[in-house]
Amino acid sequence: MDCLQVFRVLVEEFSGPNGFGLIIEECRALAMSLGEVQFSFVRRSANFAAHSVVRAASSMSGPHEWNFVPSLWLLNSL
Repeated sequence: MDCLQVFRVLVEEFSGPNGFGLIIEECRALAMSLGEVQFSFVRRSANFAAHSVVRAASSMSGPHEWNFVPSLWLLNSL
């Protein structure tokens, strides 16, 4: 399953009794509870900053946050 397929089931009326369907339903419920949330698909090649965030987060051992100034690795990808 690739990101485009996940995007499509998030924005369409998809429901399934399996684990994937339950995860999709949880994502939709969370999005509704947050208010104005829009899902959009952007190819990785055009969204380098988001790809950098995911790559950096997967290499971190615990939770991290920044409040006002983004990390240097993110600034370098913008």
